[in-house]
Amino acid sequence: VHGGGGGGSADALVSLAANLSRGVEVEPTRSALAFIETLWSSAAFVSPDDATAAAAVGLSLPGAYVRVLGANLAAAAAECATPQLLEPMGHALWAMVNTCHEEGGDALLGWLSGVLAHAVTAGDGLEIPITGVRAGAVTEDDVAAFARAVARRPPHPALRLAELVAVFGRACRGQGPATSIADFM
Repeated sequence: VHGGGGGGSADALVSLAANLSRGVEVEPTRSALAFIETLWSSAAFVSPDDATAAAAVGLSLPGAYVRVLGANLAAAAAECATPQLLEPMGHALWAMVNTCHEEGGDALLGWLSGVLAHAVTAGDGLEIPITGVRAGAVTEDDVAAFARAVARRPPHPALRLAELVAVFGRACRGQGPATSIADFM
């Protein structure tokens, strides 16, 4: 996959997968998450700091895709109420975090943590606004803690990330305590 925000078929495919990753129907959403996991695990990486990538809205693959996929995975985590999607979401997050760490180290993980947090708190990088999050259920600090827990070193195993998504989603919907996010730090 190669893109960079230029509107090509790869960009459309990644945008579609990112939006589908936030679905409620299990099979299409699971397929989108599997595609995203594969994309992160096998695609060539171009740092967001690369001058060419920066000229293309600061992104590439994962450059143009780091922000859109990261933002939508964070939104999906906030919205996820479907137990069958927790494990595939954990695997997709794990692949994203590991690729970012391998290719850009702590600096890129810090940037990614910001992308995740800003997607949930401000809707940055999302084509579809977040729904299902109860007003006041989580604070910006809770969302930042979630983002740091996702991007932490050493990384959580994929299944532990699935547990984090479950805790974060319940907190966002007002069905569980946001303080439980700290258990993943």
